[in-house]
Amino acid sequence: MELDDDETSGMIPRVIRDLFQSMRDAPASVEFTVRCSYIEIYMERLLDLLHPSGRNLTIRETADDGVFIQNASEACCFDEADVVALLVRGNACRTMASTRMNIDSSRSHAIFMTSVEQRDAMTGRVTTSRLQLVDLAGSEMDRRTHESVLFKKGFSALDAVVTSLTNPNPNDGESVPEVPYRTSKLTRLLKNAFAGNCRTTLILTASPFCYNLSKSLNTIRFGSRVRQVVNKPRTNTESSPSEFKQRLAQMEQSQKELRLLIKSLAVECQELGREHTVPKKRDAFWKEVNEVLQNVDPGNDDDPAIALLRAWKNQSEVSGGRLTKALQENELLKSELSKERAERDVAESALTEVQSEMVILRTQTDALVAEKKKLSLDIVEAVNDVQLLQSQKLELEHDLHTSQFRETEATIFLRHFRKFYRQFLHNKAAQGTGDAHNVISKVPGVPTLDDLIDIDIVLYESGLIEQEELNDEVSAGTLRPSATALH
Repeated sequence: MELDDDETSGMIPRVIRDLFQSMRDAPASVEFTVRCSYIEIYMERLLDLLHPSGRNLTIRETADDGVFIQNASEACCFDEADVVALLVRGNACRTMASTRMNIDSSRSHAIFMTSVEQRDAMTGRVTTSRLQLVDLAGSEMDRRTHESVLFKKGFSALDAVVTSLTNPNPNDGESVPEVPYRTSKLTRLLKNAFAGNCRTTLILTASPFCYNLSKSLNTIRFGSRVRQVVNKPRTNTESSPSEFKQRLAQMEQSQKELRLLIKSLAVECQELGREHTVPKKRDAFWKEVNEVLQNVDPGNDDDPAIALLRAWKNQSEVSGGRLTKALQENELLKSELSKERAERDVAESALTEVQSEMVILRTQTDALVAEKKKLSLDIVEAVNDVQLLQSQKLELEHDLHTSQFRETEATIFLRHFRKFYRQFLHNKAAQGTGDAHNVISKVPGVPTLDDLIDIDIVLYESGLIEQEELNDEVSAGTLRPSATALH
């Protein structure tokens, strides 16, 4: 797909380029969010082409969102290149097969959905729209297989929907048929595209060859019927508080105009009453006139006096009818005024509720932000304390191991020395009054000693041996430290 080449680029790149160009031409206060989904309908199964897990998706419908696909993956796009990359990625996962007319023929219907959310930062108005690019699979399959049966089912259902929409008036005695949108997955997803909140463009392809004449005629007839379908597009917007205020101001202005109109009608009614209302003192006269006219002989209808009386009576009835009609219009205007007041009260209450909710939300947001900052500082301080304690712990453990190692070495050395010293004393005692230097020289590795000391007394005072080990020849051979040395 080429986005930059205007001559060779197709319809989809042109649509995408125009869409993002219109966003760039929008005012700076307008923000846009573009989300894209790519769905495949193969053998009446909905598959996600952007996340091809093989799971069959479900179609849902609500009053607010309309028809949508549940759990369909959406990707946010920032420019035309992102959208084209999603198209290429989804096309690589489509179901393809080779036919007699096309080597790489798509065996499934594909729907590329682009949702655009437009938010005006100045007014707060949010407008949503959806662009659906539908690629219907080709009809080259003539074999009677399960795939071809389900394939033709979607086209038959689409043709039934168009037929039902173009023939809305049933015969005498028949009820209005329901549009069969739920017959297939294709018609269910394209519900808004046919007689819904949508602007639909249908592109048909036909063959110029004579042996495809029947299929080309059927295609043209189908397009002719689709042209008769009438859609009802409308703008999907959410009003902002400022728009509610503007609408309230318009309603107040219309109420002022209605009050002035009512005052003028009241003045006009008073004038009509003064001109045409019969005073009470003349009721007897008009009663007598009515009796005279009722008792008139039919042969005297040409009498000028009788004709004048009848003209006066008709004029009085016409004036009374005008007055009655003016009073009825006055009552109607009063009822409309009361309705306008009720609507204004409802709008004012709704505006007050929205403003109060905004104040509450703003207060809660400020409190949450402050609490978040405080917690972040506490976490940083706690992490620093933990790191400091860990470093101190490592230093203490290292010092403890070092001291234990040195103490053990000293204890072992002194034990060895005691063993040697006991052997030395034993040899000395065996030789009688022999020379100590002579005895020491016979033991290898022992330095010359001028004076002999009692080593057990020294070790006992240092806590390296127990009291019962004093002058003990048996315990002198062990290397274990004393209980005092261990504590």
